[in-house]
Amino acid sequence: MKKRKWLIIISSFLFIALIGYSIMDSYGLFESNITSPVISDLAKWQILVNTEDITGTNNSFTVPQVNWETNSLVAPGKAAPGMSAYFEIIINPSETEVSIEYEISLDFANLNNDKIYITSVKNKKGEDLNLNEEGNYLGIIPLLDIQNNETETIRVDFTWENDDENSDVDSSFVGMDDAFLDVPISIRFLQHIGE
Repeated sequence: MKKRKWLIIISSFLFIALIGYSIMDSYGLFESNITSPVISDLAKWQILVNTEDITGTNNSFTVPQVNWETNSLVAPGKAAPGMSAYFEIIINPSETEVSIEYEISLDFANLNNDKIYITSVKNKKGEDLNLNEEGNYLGIIPLLDIQNNETETIRVDFTWENDDENSDVDSSFVGMDDAFLDVPISIRFLQHIGE
C-alpha cells in the first residue's frame, strides 16, 4: 500500500510538472511571435491628371481645352445657347504600382445656369461611368492597364440648352473670357482592392 501511495504521489508530481512545462512553453512561443519584425514594401503612387502631378505638393490641374461643336451661326471658338461641347480629363498612373479607383465630382451648379448641364461622362472605352448617390462618377483603372502604361481618358459631354426664358442668365455668359472653365472638378483616388 505504501508503494502504491508513493507511485500516486510521484505520478501526480510528474503530471503537474508536465502541465507547468506546457504552460511555460506556450508562453515562450507567444512571446517570440509578438517580437517578430514586420517588413513590408510600400507601393509607388504617382498620378498625373492632365500632365499635372497631383500626388506631391501640387493637388490641382487644369482642363486645357473645351471643344465646342461647330455651328454656322456662331463664330469659330465661341459658344452660344443651343451648342454642345466636351472636355477631357486624362489620368496617367504609369508610375503607380496598384490598381486605382477614382471618384470624379463635377460641379456645374457653380455656373449658376441650369441650362448648361452634363449629358454624359464616359471612360476611354466609351462606357458610361457609374454614378453614386452623391452625384460623383466612379471608375477603376486595373493594374494590368497601369503596367501597360495606358492612360485613362474621361470625356465629359455637356450642352447649353437654348431657352428663351433663360436669356437674361445666358447673356451674362456671352462674351466672357473662360466662362465655362469655372466648373470645380475634384478627383479622389484610392487603391482598388480586388484585381
